[in-house]
Amino acid sequence: HKEILERYGVNFQDLVLNLEKDFKMKLTDLDMVTWEQNKWMLDQEGNNIIDEIGRFEDLNNWWLDLCKRKKWPQESLLKSNSTQHGPWQGYYTPAMYKIVNDQYAKDFKLLKYKMITS
Repeated sequence: HKEILERYGVNFQDLVLNLEKDFKMKLTDLDMVTWEQNKWMLDQEGNNIIDEIGRFEDLNNWWLDLCKRKKWPQESLLKSNSTQHGPWQGYYTPAMYKIVNDQYAKDFKLLKYKMITS
């Protein structure tokens, strides 16, 4: 991930502020960290190619339900590399909100999320 940090900067604000410029160009495999979710979910014609969506907000419950339906052993997901931090809204400036809303508008609509606001 050294190349990503060198390209975007080392802090979150620099990463988001550079998205606006970089999304106007064709992204490479190196940029997969910033790809919109719809690039993983839709084919080139815009057709859905996935069976279901597990949401991060309820990931463990979704996983346990999937295991039950597939008759897999039901084991909770392990939490690792977690950090203590404040509410996510505190990390965004008004300019960052606009960039994220603009760049990920298709994802917000497809996944039925509300645009982010301060």
